Amino acid sequence: NGYTTNIPSHAFSVLSSGAYNIRSCYVNKRQNKVVYGYQPCQLTYFTSHGPTLDGRIKPDILSPGENVLTPRSRMDDFLDHEFIIDTDIQAFSGTSAASPITAGVAAMIWEKYPDFIRDSVINRIKSTAYADDYALLDGPLPNNVSGWGKIDAFRALSGEVTDYSLFC
Repeated sequence: NGYTTNIPSHAFSVLSSGAYNIRSCYVNKRQNKVVYGYQPCQLTYFTSHGPTLDGRIKPDILSPGENVLTPRSRMDDFLDHEFIIDTDIQAFSGTSAASPITAGVAAMIWEKYPDFIRDSVINRIKSTAYADDYALLDGPLPNNVSGWGKIDAFRALSGEVTDYSLFC
């Protein structure tokens, strides 16, 4: 039916995160090779789109969620996979990578503005998001692919606008 969001991303109290690619490649030091992805800043293919069944826009925000470099557990045994960069770092992808970034920005906002309620934090994230050509591919924001745009932690905390055209 064209609706792809589901529980919990379309819940009324949830700020849902879509994902975009943060970098076009990374170096796998274990295999001594460059692993290429797709264009940086491009929205990922795996992010669910809205609207919700009752017509609300989802996702709410886009955060880095493809080729995100994260610490890795030394307990796993996936050493031959190209997403293992070295003994301490791995490339991680998915909305499960984007959501913690969104949550971290929300936590920083709440720390800076302790009197904010949940809706104030969500509104701050949405109102300080930015749009690039990829976020606008499906029309003006907000839309059911990019939500209110790409998260901008610096602007959410400082109010200063950043020129992202240098990165994308």
